[in-house]
Amino acid sequence: MLYDTNEKVPLQKELDYINKYIELQQMRFESTAPIHVTVSGNTDRASIPPLLLIPFVENAFKHGDMKNPQAMAIRLLVDDAAIHFNISNPIGHHQKDASGGIGLENVQRRLELLYPGRHTLQVNQTATIFDVQLEIRK
Repeated sequence: MLYDTNEKVPLQKELDYINKYIELQQMRFESTAPIHVTVSGNTDRASIPPLLLIPFVENAFKHGDMKNPQAMAIRLLVDDAAIHFNISNPIGHHQKDASGGIGLENVQRRLELLYPGRHTLQVNQTATIFDVQLEIRK
């Protein structure tokens, strides 16, 4: 996807990439924690800039608790008005590496440039759950 020259890719292509990333991470962590991916709507007819959603999934694996039996949940809904993306995961309490902390910031900047006034990004965190909700209006 890094070499994709189009400004946007079909949402289904981004979703396929996310699914492959999840499979790879599950092998890496030898994880048995459930990951639920729910997709509604026609992902072939919607398009987004490549690699827009993957940072949220990367963060869930990087900062999440992959041994927690509580499920990581990814929901994607495409309707006539918008693309709705939600990911929630249990928070891990393992030692974080010294680098990082700019992924969400970069996505926020990117969204402002690509969808000014046409997106909503909400990040919510409790003591146990990290939740991201993104809406991109068409």
